[in-house]
Amino acid sequence: MEGERVREGLDELLLLGDYVVTSTDYPKAATGEEDLEAAMVKLAASLPRAKALVTTLGSRGAVMLQRVNEWGEAGGGDGKGEKRETLAGLLAKLEEDAAAAAGAGVGKKSDGGVVVPVPGVPVTSGAVYLTDGGEATAAALGPVRVTFAPAAALSISDVADTTGAGDSFIGSMCYGVATGMDLAAAMRLGAYVAARKCTRLGARPGLPTRDTIPAELLP
Repeated sequence: MEGERVREGLDELLLLGDYVVTSTDYPKAATGEEDLEAAMVKLAASLPRAKALVTTLGSRGAVMLQRVNEWGEAGGGDGKGEKRETLAGLLAKLEEDAAAAAGAGVGKKSDGGVVVPVPGVPVTSGAVYLTDGGEATAAALGPVRVTFAPAAALSISDVADTTGAGDSFIGSMCYGVATGMDLAAAMRLGAYVAARKCTRLGARPGLPTRDTIPAELLP
């Protein structure tokens, strides 16, 4: 399910989604929170069926809150050793880690003659309770793992049109879910496909085919 902008009935539809992907602005508009991180936590907590909430962050990349079924090594659910952090602080750390680990990945040339770099590898946290929305919201959401997936480092001069970039990312996530990909890997694929789309005018001309996507991005 996609949350692009607030519209009548969308809140009810999102309750049915196993996976929810939103624009940068939707969580704040839907929850009334001014802070994006708090808005994401509150939105995720309000969607008990959703296994994951993914929010795109434009040229930064995307962030995912993925529910975990067991607390496991973090404390076994007895309250001992449970980690509590703010999404704001954790996301900043994950972005730093992703930037530090970024390599010089080389992509394939698009139809427009632009070589789109392979996005950096996503970075995922351990299980954590997110406290941006308060303790009650943290408890309602439960423990999650947070993933930050960098965007492809596409030069501004190579961007022809961003129309449909979000849909390209979401389509890639759908492909990932349908084919059993790890969700973090699907986010990385989505970052590449969205960047390729942006190299051509219009929503469709820049989209890659499977045989023009770097093999490391596919299962």
